[in-house]
Amino acid sequence: MTNKKRIISILFLVCSLMIVLCACDKDDVEDKVVTVNPGESSLHILEDGAVVQKIVEEFDESKYNKDDFERDLKEELSEFNGSDSLVSIERLELNDSNMTLEFKFQSVQAFIDYTMKYVTNGSEVILFHGTVDEAVTAGFELPGTFTKADSDEYVNLDTIKSDNDIKVLITNIGCKIEVDGEFLYISEGVIISGYAAVTQADTTNFIFYKKVEEEK
Repeated sequence: MTNKKRIISILFLVCSLMIVLCACDKDDVEDKVVTVNPGESSLHILEDGAVVQKIVEEFDESKYNKDDFERDLKEELSEFNGSDSLVSIERLELNDSNMTLEFKFQSVQAFIDYTMKYVTNGSEVILFHGTVDEAVTAGFELPGTFTKADSDEYVNLDTIKSDNDIKVLITNIGCKIEVDGEFLYISEGVIISGYAAVTQADTTNFIFYKKVEEEK
C-alpha cells in the first residue's frame, strides 16, 4: 500500500476509534434511525453476523480529489479481499464538503482484520457479539454488575445470564452501536442515545441486548 492510500484510509476510518458523545435528535428517536454526524462513525451488527460501518467526515476538496480517493479505496479493498468478498462499499457520497462512507463486512472477524491492518497498524481491535456463555468461552472477563439501559438501576451478571435470549456486544471502539434488538444493560461509560449505544474508545464496553419479536 502506498503512503497516500494509507493516509486517506486513516483519515476516514480512524474516527471509529474516537470517543463519541452527542445528543440524539428528537426526530431520530421518533423515526428509529441513528444519525451519524461529521466526525462520527457507527457500527450496526446485523442478525446474520455481518457488520455495517458508516463514517461521516469532512472532505477538503482543495486537498483531496473524490475520484482519486474512490479509486485508492477500491484498490485497498481489492487488496484486502483477494479472491473473497469480505468487505464492500455500500455508499460513497460527497455532500456539502462531507464525505459519507458505508462499508459492509461479511463478518465481525473481517471487520477486525481490516481495521487492524489498515487503521490501527496492528493495535488490538475488539468486537464480539454472542451469548454470555460464548463471551466467557472466548476469554472475556465480564464485570459482576451492569446498569439497566433505561435507568440507573444496577443488575448483577447472574440475573443477565438467566435469560438465554440475551446477547452481549463487546468492543473497545468509540462509536455509535446499533443492533437488531432492544438495549437492556450496559457497562460503565456507555451512553444510550436514541437507538444507539455510544461507546468509549480504548476501554472495554459491554452492551446487552435482546431481539424484539415483531407483533403479528
